[in-house]
Amino acid sequence: MRKRVKIFVSDQSKRFDVLLNEHTSLSMIPYERERLRERVDTLVCTTTKRLHELDLDFLFDYRLFPENVLTSGCAWRREGRTMQVGDTILQQINIPPLQRFSLRILVATRVCEVVDLPYRKSFSYETLEGHVERVVARPYQAYCTQRALRSMQQHIDLQ
Repeated sequence: MRKRVKIFVSDQSKRFDVLLNEHTSLSMIPYERERLRERVDTLVCTTTKRLHELDLDFLFDYRLFPENVLTSGCAWRREGRTMQVGDTILQQINIPPLQRFSLRILVATRVCEVVDLPYRKSFSYETLEGHVERVVARPYQAYCTQRALRSMQQHIDLQ
């Protein structure tokens, strides 16, 4: 049975715990790994600090996007721990990216890799059933990615 995309006209963040539980049991969208083009978004920062000196909690807490673009619910926040492989991330995507007057699309991803080394910080995830990644227009995805990278740069600039 295919999972249907959930679309709301109001902010669902107060219900993230319940909604996260509903999405945790979803399967990954089937794909042939060898046919995928890997996509890596990299942020090159101008800072006097070394990577291991920066506070990157926002990265591993998945607070990458401005709230008018995307908000999220994550098991590790609820459980008071850090991100780990197997965690589900509930994403509330605002289309258009406005805080008050947007459709809220709820989808989920699952963390499949966490890298926390002195010279490299990253994580990756795979989309779960019902994710809109295949149908959301590429320009909007590019816009969201650019906003996330700009937001990350601002976090780092404040340090």
